[in-house]
Amino acid sequence: MEGTERVFERLVRDHQDRIYALGLALTGNRHDAEEVAQDTFLRAYRALTAYPPDRVRDLKQKAWLHRIAVNVVRNRVRGVRPRLVELNGSEPDRGSGPEEDVMRRAEIDELAARVACLPARYREAVVLRHVQELSYAEVADALGQPVGTVKANVHRATVMIDLKRLGDVKAPAGFAERVLAQAGMADSYAVFETVLGPVYVAWNRLGVSAAMRSKSAAEFEEWFRKDVGRELLRVEAPAAVAAKIEDQLRGKRRLQFDLRGLTPFSQAVLQKTLEIPRGQVRPYGWIAREIGHPAAVRAVGTALANNPIPYFIPCHRVVRSDGVIGNYGGGGPEAKRNILTLEGVQLKSLETLARSGLRYEGVKSTKIFCFPTCYHGRHAREENFVFFHDEAEARAAGYRPCKDCRPAVA
Repeated sequence: MEGTERVFERLVRDHQDRIYALGLALTGNRHDAEEVAQDTFLRAYRALTAYPPDRVRDLKQKAWLHRIAVNVVRNRVRGVRPRLVELNGSEPDRGSGPEEDVMRRAEIDELAARVACLPARYREAVVLRHVQELSYAEVADALGQPVGTVKANVHRATVMIDLKRLGDVKAPAGFAERVLAQAGMADSYAVFETVLGPVYVAWNRLGVSAAMRSKSAAEFEEWFRKDVGRELLRVEAPAAVAAKIEDQLRGKRRLQFDLRGLTPFSQAVLQKTLEIPRGQVRPYGWIAREIGHPAAVRAVGTALANNPIPYFIPCHRVVRSDGVIGNYGGGGPEAKRNILTLEGVQLKSLETLARSGLRYEGVKSTKIFCFPTCYHGRHAREENFVFFHDEAEARAAGYRPCKDCRPAVA
């Protein structure tokens, strides 16, 4: 997949101007041209991900892209309009501003409109030949027609004056980044106001990919490009994403996450961390045991320290095996304490137990022992609790491990 993504990014950056110009010549207006170009590349991406490596390697990219673009336009003419992907606002064309550029833009728009009035069979052939400067053989390949038919249609096309000027049209600024974002290869981001304060959040079609309480957008962008390795596009904070973030912080799991850049071990650590309920904590050793690597406690700590999505993947709910709160990659120990307090964890009680070396609590009436923050004993009276230093002590007293928090293997 990584090889395919590199091929696609190069495809977009190398051919964005060409495909946008083709869309403009075939549709006659810039808005439709951008829709056509965007849909062309997204269809190309879906095809590339399904092709075997040898087919991707042997693709004649230029003719292949033109064939997709022509089919996109034909579908629009038939009324099968592709779904418009939100582009977060229209970007100004590169070079617009000076009076001569505005006049040139108007002339090109007028020419594009004239070309768009040609019958489809003439328009497609003449645009591919004289705007895109494809050979007759390449045009025939793109249109699926004999070379003789292509030559005849080009000859019959009447609007050819200054037609090559349409080939100089550039795609709108930021077009490549928007397409890559829709393909999940670049990420959108915005700053969201949360109960934790302002949080910068990046996401793509697969889910949230990063979160950080940064001092500035520039700091967040620099960190993201360095640590995640993809491009970022700043947008206005969507209300739907804001609502999901708010629910996630309240304990409702509504967000999806993009963990592609992490190792399988780190992904397993973060997925297990997501299972820790709001208001509860677990030790690093619990995660190591739960994911099948009981000796990898230190590696679990490293994976959590490098969690690119703190707050939402709640690494703050993981504490040291001795019960001490420990450090936190999302802002240090003080930030960890603040978030846990906000979630309802009784830190003073937890720290008192840690200093006494007590790791588990048991409920006399049920003969079940748990981690101290487990919900199992929430409604038990204080005199009904008993505390243990370790698993062996709890089992020796006749207690069995809780099936919810799983403090030990049953």
